[in-house]
Order: sequence, then structure tokens, then C-alpha cells
Amino acid sequence: MTLGLNTLFSTTVQRTTPAPFGIPLPPSSSADSLTTPATGSYELGLWNQLFFSLWRGGLLDTRLPVGGSNLSDPGAPYARVASTLPFVVGPASAGRVAIDFGAVDIDLVIPALFAAPVHTVMIGRGTVPVSIAGNSLRFGAVTLEPLTINTEGTALPDVIRRSLEESLRLLLADVATGLFTSFPPIPTPSFTLPPSSSAYGLPAGQVIGLTAPVLTVENGRLVTRGAFGPR
Repeated sequence: MTLGLNTLFSTTVQRTTPAPFGIPLPPSSSADSLTTPATGSYELGLWNQLFFSLWRGGLLDTRLPVGGSNLSDPGAPYARVASTLPFVVGPASAGRVAIDFGAVDIDLVIPALFAAPVHTVMIGRGTVPVSIAGNSLRFGAVTLEPLTINTEGTALPDVIRRSLEESLRLLLADVATGLFTSFPPIPTPSFTLPPSSSAYGLPAGQVIGLTAPVLTVENGRLVTRGAFGPR
């Protein structure tokens, strides 16, 4: 028996440019091998839909403090972040998923160092661990691979440039980690037996579902496999 659940994320549209081309769906097979009594399968496209909705709603554009600054102070340094494209999630190694960052525009406003904002464009990839905590999928901290950072013609001393690149890398990792860890928990499959089940000798109100699940990343999906019974 196969059960499915459709989930839709949407926001009020704030961003209309560039024109969206739809939600990327990582390639996956049409069916999972049912080698255990119960299998839960989660399309990675679900998280792409979520990032796409956040992007269209303008929620990936933000203003962040730099170096612990206070944004209420008019002279405090800050970073203005705008994601030109939505973040894209795809399969990676065991226990991790990949996240690709398109062109992320960051304007650094540091009056003590620069007379004008320093405009940078960042492109790169990271990975994030995913595991089962209790009866839900949980994400951890994003680890970034080397990023491509372009200061678009702004000449900077090497020491300042290296420090700036490291600060931007940490800033982007914190933003991505904050997004993943703030998502609502995705539960492993379960359901509660209705009162009518008592007529068949089953305990009404008992939660039945996947038990002792093991999580893998395969075929473009997160897959949980385990036994099936009362929790």
C-alpha cells in the first residue's frame, strides 16, 4: 500500500524579475524499492519549492549586521543581501544534501573602511547534514565549499580582500543554516488509529507508523526505511 501527501508552499509575490522559470526538481526514479516493511520518501523538490516561494516573496533579501553591529545605529556597518536566484537543493553524499547558491548580491556598507558600499557577487555550493531526530527530519549547519566572489572592479588590498571573503563566506553560511534550521519539522510517516478501529481489536488513539527508521539520500530523494508498528 502506498500513501502520498502533497504539500504546497506559497507567499505573496514581491519579486517579479528576473522572470521565474519554475521550481527545479532533482532527477529521481519513479518508484522506490520496498525492501523493508515501511518506507517514507521525501522529494528534494519540496525544499526547492520552499526556497522558490521565499525568493519570490522577497524573503531571501535582507539587511544583516556585520561584526556584531547594532542596525539601529545609523553609522553601524551592515550587509545588504539580495539573492538574484532562489537557492537550489539537490542530492549529495550519504546523510547530506547539497545547496547551490546562484548569484547572491551583497553590498557591504562599512563607513569606517570604505567611502562607498562594496558590491560583491557570490556563487557557490554547500552541503547540509540531515538526520532523524525523534520522529522528524532535522537539518544541521551548512558547510560551504570554496566560493566564487567577485568585487566587480573594486580594488582591495590582499589582506582586506581575504578577510572580506572569509566574512562573506561565514555570513552566507549563517543565512543558509538559519533558513534550514527554521523550517518546520518534516515528520516521518505515521497516523492515529480512529475510534472505529476498536471494533477490530485495535487500540483507538494509538499512533502507528515508521519505527526505528534509517535515513538515506538516494534517487534524488530523502528516504526513511524501517519497521511499521505502534510508537
